[in-house]
Amino acid sequence: MNIVEKDIFLSDADVIVHQVNCQGIMGSGVAFQVRQKYPDVYKQYRNYCCRYENTADMLGHIQTICVGKDPVRYIVNLFAQDRIGVRGEQYTDYDSLRKCLTQVNVRFKGKRIAVPYLMSCCRGGGDWGIVSNMITDTLSDCDVTFYKYTPEVDQ
Repeated sequence: MNIVEKDIFLSDADVIVHQVNCQGIMGSGVAFQVRQKYPDVYKQYRNYCCRYENTADMLGHIQTICVGKDPVRYIVNLFAQDRIGVRGEQYTDYDSLRKCLTQVNVRFKGKRIAVPYLMSCCRGGGDWGIVSNMITDTLSDCDVTFYKYTPEVDQ
């Protein structure tokens, strides 16, 4: 497992993946950072969420948005969490996460993929042992690096 202590948005990855909820809210974590750095990603995410009457129908889907042309870079929203909360419950749906990651592996085979360290775990309540194994197993055709943000390192 390749872990780098660096802001994920400063990576040279072709693709940044992160887990989102199906409620149309990017209110914390990496999703909030995406919302701030890429307002168009947030707008497209909100529009995508509005298309579904039943939010759970989005689980297992991905949304791929180009955010850079030179070099080409994508943000991929992984819909693997229906509900949101901060009560320490598990909101991450492992089956949905696996479906999302499988789609990323097929679409971006051979590409450099940046994954937030502890993705699906801090806000989503997932178990890092399960999630990290799932990521490394499912994205086996990609060059995966986990980004652990530490502000001191990036200054």
